[in-house]
Amino acid sequence: PIAFDTRRSGNPLTVISGVAVDSEKNIYFLDLERGRLRKMTPEGSTVMLKTQFNRPMGLCIDPLDNIYVADTNNHRIRKVTPNGRVATIAGQI
Repeated sequence: PIAFDTRRSGNPLTVISGVAVDSEKNIYFLDLERGRLRKMTPEGSTVMLKTQFNRPMGLCIDPLDNIYVADTNNHRIRKVTPNGRVATIAGQI
């Protein structure tokens, strides 16, 4: 089991709408209500990435550790590169 203690950050998780693991064993979570992507390192620290989505409903990671997010209410698929760059790959561009 994975335990999150996000009380210290003041940003507790609300509804998790997607989970994926990259090649470095980082775990990524989508926070549905806040529209945010969070990362948990193998050491257990959590980071909220500088991304914003509108009710994201799923994610996956490719072999190059690019993250793909279903940005549901924006009707788009977003790609987040390992360095944090966000691009629209499907939907309204």
